[in-house]
Amino acid sequence: GVTGVQTCALPICFPVTIVAEYLDDMFKWDGYLSDRGITEKVCRNNECWVWTLNGIRYILINYGQRDDIISHYKIFTYRGEAKTTLTRGYSTLYPWTNLKYRDIVLCEGEYDCLSVIAAGYHGITNTAGASTFKEEWVWALSKKNIFIIYDNDLAGNNGRDRVIGIVS
Repeated sequence: GVTGVQTCALPICFPVTIVAEYLDDMFKWDGYLSDRGITEKVCRNNECWVWTLNGIRYILINYGQRDDIISHYKIFTYRGEAKTTLTRGYSTLYPWTNLKYRDIVLCEGEYDCLSVIAAGYHGITNTAGASTFKEEWVWALSKKNIFIIYDNDLAGNNGRDRVIGIVS
C-alpha cells in the first residue's frame, strides 16, 4: 500500500494546460493498475491515462474538457511509495456515461470505480472523496438500483451513511 499521502497545491510536475491529443503519445500502459483488475482498455474508455516519466508514475483522470483542452481532472503522482494528488476543476460524478444504466454501483474512489467497470458492472464515483456526495446529484440516480461499495474504514462508513441519508 501507499504510505505517504500529501496534497499538491500547484501543478509543479505537469502542465496546467493539458491537451488531450498529446496524452495518447505519452500513454504507456505499464500494468500498474492491473493488480486492481483495471485494464488498458477500461482506462482508455473512461478517460484515464497512465504514464511514467523520469521514474515518476502519473495517472490522469479526465472529468471534463472543452474542445481539446482538459479542464477538469485529477492527477495521481507516485514517487516510490509517496502519493500526491492534484484536482483541478469541480467535484462531479465519474464517469457520467454510466448514469444511463438502471443498475449503478456507487464506489468510494476512482480506482474502485474503474475496477468495478473492469468486472463488467456500471460503476460511478464522486471525484472529491468519500464524504462529499452532493444532494444535487440525487436526480441523476433517481429510478435506479444503487449498490454502494465504500471502503470498510471510518471515512468509507461515514461516506456510505451520508449517501444513504441523501438518497433515501
